[in-house]
Amino acid sequence: MKIRLLVGLVAAIAGGPTLAYGQASEIAELRAAVAALTSRLAALEANQAQLAEAPPAPTLAVDPVIDGVKLNADLRYRHESIDQQGSDRRDRQRIRARIGLSGDVTEKVDIGFRLATGGSSPISANQSLDTGFSRKTIGLDLAYFNWQLSEQLKLTGGKMKNPFNRVGGNGLLWDGDLNPEGLALAIGAGPITASVAGLWVEERSGGSDSMLLGGQVAYSTALNGDTKLEVGAGYFDYLKAQGQTPFFDGSAAGNILAVNGTYPTDFNELELFAELSTQVADRPLAVFFDYVKNTEANAFDTGWAIGGKYGKASGPGSWEVGYTYQDLEANAVIGIFTDSNFGGGGTDGSGHIFKAAYAFNQKMKLNLTYLLNERGADSGNKLDYDRFQADISFKY
Repeated sequence: MKIRLLVGLVAAIAGGPTLAYGQASEIAELRAAVAALTSRLAALEANQAQLAEAPPAPTLAVDPVIDGVKLNADLRYRHESIDQQGSDRRDRQRIRARIGLSGDVTEKVDIGFRLATGGSSPISANQSLDTGFSRKTIGLDLAYFNWQLSEQLKLTGGKMKNPFNRVGGNGLLWDGDLNPEGLALAIGAGPITASVAGLWVEERSGGSDSMLLGGQVAYSTALNGDTKLEVGAGYFDYLKAQGQTPFFDGSAAGNILAVNGTYPTDFNELELFAELSTQVADRPLAVFFDYVKNTEANAFDTGWAIGGKYGKASGPGSWEVGYTYQDLEANAVIGIFTDSNFGGGGTDGSGHIFKAAYAFNQKMKLNLTYLLNERGADSGNKLDYDRFQADISFKY
């Protein structure tokens, strides 16, 4: 306002009588300058008024899709209690944190990678809360490409999500956190689906590499209404396993080793599975059966699981319950790749798995798991093993 009054005063003076002879041209120029200044000042005041009335600028929000790049993340907090015969009860708190990016390279090719807690274990991204608030390890969990060769064929390469079906979501052969490495081809043709893969288990500079060549095929059919049946088979041939030390951390993970600490035989795992899904009281019900046999083992060569799940914890207020009974002999499968929780992880275990889950919303879920197992019977050291887990998980 002071500037406006000053300009008005100058304009008044300039518009008054002539102050001296010969100054008419100077006064005219001054009047023009004052008029221009007045116009600019009026425009400035108008802009200030608009800014005062405008709503505040929105805060910056992270969009899960940015220029074709998708961001995903999840966090799980777990309380776990373990009671093994002959050992003190163990209680611990654990977290699993993962963050990944994916994006399209072309219309038919996409790539992705993900980082996760948990160190180098191939079957667990869990990180215990201990060692004096120390910083925790982050590792590469996924790094892959997907190439849609045709409507029926998709090629995946790198460190990838498991290309094989885990019937019923069970870990008889594969833990849910296992992300194998190599190349896999997914095939879809109507009711028939299949996956074949060449996976690199152990590369050696001085000797033959250990590989997994495997395939799985499934057939799905609708029986009536909401009822569907899927049956399938798989075959997984580990090359150069016999005579080698366990593939990760020297751990037998339930496998019975030779006296020199190596696998006594190869592992050629034949799998047969079936799953029936339907609706009961407007809720999904699924029951499954999974069977595996190591055709190269001389003893303790089979495993099987049977179970089911009722309901689905997905939307707000939804829930599910599940039960599985499993019996996995010592040399039926490679122990370091099977379920990390059942019987303490690995093979040579049997018993029950009880599960329940409740979804607060689509991004928050509570999971409860109780494992009532026995372990070590095949190795001659049979022990009771109980494990309780309470998880709350968040995803973005």
